Parts: sequence; C-alpha cells; structure tokens
Amino acid sequence: PNLLAPPSGCRFHPRCPLADEECMREDPPFRQIGTTGHMAACHKAEIVQQGVDVWAQ
Repeated sequence: PNLLAPPSGCRFHPRCPLADEECMREDPPFRQIGTTGHMAACHKAEIVQQGVDVWAQ
C-alpha cells in the first residue's frame, strides 16, 4: 500500500482477492484467530485460517 496516501479501510484491500465492502470501509482490528494464539488484522482471517488448516492436513 501507498504509505503516503493509504486507502480507506484495510490497507491491503486493493490487492486482496477476498476483499469486500467491509474491507474497503473499515480498518480491521488486530485480534486472536482460533485457539493457536495467532494474531491477525483481517476481516477474513477465519476464512484464510480454514484454508491453511485444510492444506496442513
């Protein structure tokens, strides 16, 4: 993302394939995902984690 003129909402929404209106509108909070202690600032973190879990099997 452009550090001098960042986009509104999530800074990565312009290049994220999962981005939607929420991502464009709201900056995601940094939060724990699942029970592993991993932290993420992404509205779609649970969806991404599900894919990681499937590939890890």
